Amino acid sequence: ALGRIIRSHRVWSFLDLGTGSGILELAAARMGIKHVLAVDRNHLATHVARKNVEANSLSAVVRIEEGEARLFVDRPFEVVAANLPFTVLRDLITRGGVNIHKFWIVSGINAEQGHVLKELFLEQRYEIFSEVADHPWVTFTVVKRAS
Repeated sequence: ALGRIIRSHRVWSFLDLGTGSGILELAAARMGIKHVLAVDRNHLATHVARKNVEANSLSAVVRIEEGEARLFVDRPFEVVAANLPFTVLRDLITRGGVNIHKFWIVSGINAEQGHVLKELFLEQRYEIFSEVADHPWVTFTVVKRAS
């Protein structure tokens, strides 16, 4: 999903919510994104992600933060990737303010949850950019509609 966005749009900033080991932000930095922030509330995940960033000599581009996604989502990024529990994603979208980001890549949810989240994004003036299903998981990307 990120590669498709980068091929069709200029992207300078990327926020990864629920980063885990940090593989997605490493890919983002390698694809040329200059400002990458990765967030996870799990201490072990952020420790591993930092080690991976250092091992790949990407510390000048990638920053790792430990904390709740809701504390970082109000910062403007062109692309946000979110691999978070359904309830956390739902709450982030419904609280408002998500539409400061041009793209959202949402993963780690099932088809029913995906349907609910896509409807919430549509209400926030997004449209579906792409979708991939690998039963039982769904990944979709939304893009903010032009004004």
